[in-house]
Amino acid sequence: AGWHVSNVDVTVISEFPRIAPYRDAMRAAVSGALGVEAGAVSIKGKSNEGMGWIGKREGLACIASATLVPTKT
Repeated sequence: AGWHVSNVDVTVISEFPRIAPYRDAMRAAVSGALGVEAGAVSIKGKSNEGMGWIGKREGLACIASATLVPTKT
């Protein structure tokens, strides 16, 4: 009885740095931490189109969601 992670979706909102050069390492780190296959982790980068504090490069934001499924006994 319990739950386990089925998949994870992560969006990093940032003007800089671009996520693409780091995507594979980030996917490996998240999958290792959660004990899921790397293919179950999606990581994407978005820009904030120069708007707000993200657009001014004062920081970045991250939105993550995970699907949990019941563990079969």
